[in-house]
Amino acid sequence: MGPHAALLAQSGASDDRGGRHAAILLELPASARALALGDAATAIEGDASALHYNPAQLAGVRRWSAGMSMQRHLAQSTLGAAAAARRIRGTVWAIGLQALAYGNEAEVACPIAEPDCTAGDSTGRRVSAGDIAISAGFARPVGSLRAGAAVKFVRQEIAGDAGGTVAVDAGLALPLAGGVTLGAALQHAGPSLELAGTSAALPRLIRVGAAITRPAPLSIPLHVTASADALWRRDASGSAAGGLELSWRRTSDLALHARGGIVSRAPGSAARRWSLGGAVERQRLAFDYAYHDYAFLGSVHRVGVRAWK
Repeated sequence: MGPHAALLAQSGASDDRGGRHAAILLELPASARALALGDAATAIEGDASALHYNPAQLAGVRRWSAGMSMQRHLAQSTLGAAAAARRIRGTVWAIGLQALAYGNEAEVACPIAEPDCTAGDSTGRRVSAGDIAISAGFARPVGSLRAGAAVKFVRQEIAGDAGGTVAVDAGLALPLAGGVTLGAALQHAGPSLELAGTSAALPRLIRVGAAITRPAPLSIPLHVTASADALWRRDASGSAAGGLELSWRRTSDLALHARGGIVSRAPGSAARRWSLGGAVERQRLAFDYAYHDYAFLGSVHRVGVRAWK
């Protein structure tokens, strides 16, 4: 197998939708909390990670927010994301990073007459691949609405060949009475990414979602957050996702969160429909965990930390 083919095989394995677009990174979870909620994060109350889902929800940041998370992903790859946001004179500004590093493979040289060969002589070198996205965005209230936008630079590298492009996100959110929020976002809109003479479109996505947070009855120190998303992709495929979070707060300093999510999957997908997770929160610092199973490909465990004020 040639060096590109081996790494592309890993890239395809990382995407349960088959890797039909460039920059698979943009289709993967960007937060441990969101992963545990089935990635139904379009309308949940915003922290800095809203930059990666719906930039309008950055407007929920009071003073500042920051967080990062990481997981050992499929095919020996590593997936991570980070974001930070700060409110300045009524506008929340944010920066973020997403990265996917594949494992490395032995480079194999194939005869020129056999460009599609599956065997050859080892060169003694190893080659690697990775995706990276660097984002900057903002959000502010517009009447009763929240509006936000972000611009990102997306770069993909495979075995020494690299390509990059620019994309934009835009979103709206509408907080309503009773703890209800509606949200919508357009993500990854931009020109195709060119790599090694091949052009591939970014995974443009439209998200529409709703979330509600309510206290439990009977004076139980428990809050319930439920979220639901509908997603439409560039290739006209769609999916739905939902999440539930139970938050128990015994004192003002300590809170425990239990989370679960479910998402529709394409037939034949190795990814399970459900995910689980939780968090321990103490004095505006939260440690998050999420679990997701990929059947015969194995399971992933994502850990993260968030802080805010």
